[in-house]
This record gives sequence, structure tokens and C-alpha cells, in this order.
Amino acid sequence: MIRNIRPLCGLLAAGLLIAQTDDASRRLVARSLGVTPIFDDLQELCDTIGGRPTGSPAAEKAVQWAARRF
Repeated sequence: MIRNIRPLCGLLAAGLLIAQTDDASRRLVARSLGVTPIFDDLQELCDTIGGRPTGSPAAEKAVQWAARRF
């Protein structure tokens, strides 16, 4: 039962910390918990290119993707 309480205590503590912060901090926390461009890139790499062992065609495809992306 204690294992179930610890995550709840952590969430409560985080909520209290957020409640005591200024508006800029709240916006930063909200943005970090939402969808970000990094997650979009990760999803594209995982779903479109998939696994990419060294030397494989998928690895070369990932390198080309990265060169275009960045």
C-alpha cells in the first residue's frame, strides 16, 4: 500500500510547488508537459523509419532525414 501512496505524494508536492511559482514558471512547466517538437521528431523517426541498426538501409535513411531536418 505504501508503494501506491508515494506517487500520489510526489504529484501533490509537484502541484504545491507549481502553485507557489510565478506565471512564467507555470507556463514553462505546462509547456514541458505538453507536446514538443522533440517528441514530434522522435515519433517520426520511430514510426516512419523504425529500427536502424548500424550500416542498415534504415540507418542511412535516418541520416538523410536528419540532414534534411537540421
